[in-house]
Amino acid sequence: SDLYLLNNNYQELLDTMELLRREFNLEIILLIPRYNKVISEIISNYSGIYPNLKFKYLYDKFPYKNNNLLKHKYFHKKDVLFMNLFEIFKLYNLLKRQEILDYKFLNITGDGLNKNYLLMVKLGTSAREVLKNCVGDNYDKYTYYSDNILLKKKIMNIDTLLVNDLDILYIEKHEFKQSAYCINCGRCTNKCPFNLDPRKELNGACIK
Repeated sequence: SDLYLLNNNYQELLDTMELLRREFNLEIILLIPRYNKVISEIISNYSGIYPNLKFKYLYDKFPYKNNNLLKHKYFHKKDVLFMNLFEIFKLYNLLKRQEILDYKFLNITGDGLNKNYLLMVKLGTSAREVLKNCVGDNYDKYTYYSDNILLKKKIMNIDTLLVNDLDILYIEKHEFKQSAYCINCGRCTNKCPFNLDPRKELNGACIK
């Protein structure tokens, strides 16, 4: 979603940052993920037009979009307000167009999908309704994570979740673990309440 916004609205975004800096006497620092070459190139092409905006490149992928880690690593002794690009884009529409946006961008990705999705969804929409476009009605076959899969922020109930609370939705296939093969240790015969040998009678199916 950041790349989409930059490609299509870079002028509006940078103009809004400059307006905030000038009107409220703020220090504006745009955090740029160095590992994303496309975003870095877009910003580099236009950074000279806005000499009063500051740019800081992030070389570590992990803290990106984790405000607590970013503040601790780069702004330890400062009061900082973090805003993502879409929040700045909403400010632009409010200040320039007098419009309040009732939609947002939602990035849906993960190894449970054949392709990634970037959707424009109306605020208040349930995540389950949005997922119909991605996984159909097979909701139970997947595990869902929000925002940062490295932190394993698992979504426990996809039915009650609204897209308002999401920027990124990761979808993973369930991992089905098969029972271990029998090694003929004989311990199962001591556990069986009917004194059966599961290796012969039930082929080990009742032992967990």
